[in-house]
Amino acid sequence: MTSDSGLRKFTLKNITGFLITIGLTVLFVFIAFYGIDLDKLLEYIGHASLFWILVFVVLSLLSHYFRAVRWKVILNNIKPGISSFHLFNSVMLGYGVNNIIPRLGEISRAVSIGYTEQISRTSVLGTIVIERVLDILLFGAAVLISLVIYNGSISYSLPWLNSLLITGSVSIGAILAVIFFLVKYKEKYITKLFPGKFGTKLSGIFLKLISGLSSLRGTKNYFYAALTSIMIMVLYALTSYAGFRALDIRYSGNYFEMAWVVMSIGAIGVMIPTPGGIGSYHTITKAVMVTLYGIDPVASLAFATVTHGISYLTQVGSAIVVFFYLRHRDETFTFSNLLSVNNNSSQE
Repeated sequence: MTSDSGLRKFTLKNITGFLITIGLTVLFVFIAFYGIDLDKLLEYIGHASLFWILVFVVLSLLSHYFRAVRWKVILNNIKPGISSFHLFNSVMLGYGVNNIIPRLGEISRAVSIGYTEQISRTSVLGTIVIERVLDILLFGAAVLISLVIYNGSISYSLPWLNSLLITGSVSIGAILAVIFFLVKYKEKYITKLFPGKFGTKLSGIFLKLISGLSSLRGTKNYFYAALTSIMIMVLYALTSYAGFRALDIRYSGNYFEMAWVVMSIGAIGVMIPTPGGIGSYHTITKAVMVTLYGIDPVASLAFATVTHGISYLTQVGSAIVVFFYLRHRDETFTFSNLLSVNNNSSQE
């Protein structure tokens, strides 16, 4: 009875989350495409340069590779010498799953690298939390840089950005405080709150998570994590630049400055829980290009559609290849394995 009730609650929770995700996607797609001449949009997209699209794909994959290298640095204190090939595969798998089921990509990353490298998936999940905190800090810094390099007032043109930055800063502070508390006190309060076998089991899982959360330490690791993070952000901006060139978007000012601003603020759309940023990325990117740079709305939406579409197809396609690679290694490996850290308890 209890099990069935729990299953119904779990199912209801997931259905509710799915409906909210779909609702947000439909809303943002409507906002982005409202009033747009679709024939003109398709004409813009149809004239995109295949050369610059290829450059975009190469730069995008290179940024994902540097993300895998940074993850290797973070994982170094858990297991030195992890295969960069396996890490890159896990990164691409995570992106692909996130594009279909928002926020489950992180779990699939932990499961896949835990499987290929035979390490604790819970510890790996802790390193992914650290990586996500780094990403939020980096994109926050990127937005602040945009405020400085933009020739005008972004805060005035995009007033919603101010409240978002304040909310983001408070959230980051809260996350850092929680991580500090977890690392400092470790399992001390867990065993007090949950005595007995359950407390022992929970404490073991908790320690593995802490191992991941506290994995980034040491001056050398800090340096390499910072260096790879900078490379990731520069490559992200260069992909935007390649997108401008692919669609022959004309701008009289500094193209890289525009690429940086569009990349940093447009990334907010990817953080909204829609599948792969569908709709939300288009809406925010279009708003930035139209409001800050006076780019034609159709051209702006064509840019968002092409860059998002190519990224989406690259990531999902790569994820499919990685999944079948894992299936080739072990025929019992299924898609459901990717969505749970509880499979194969020896590697939890």
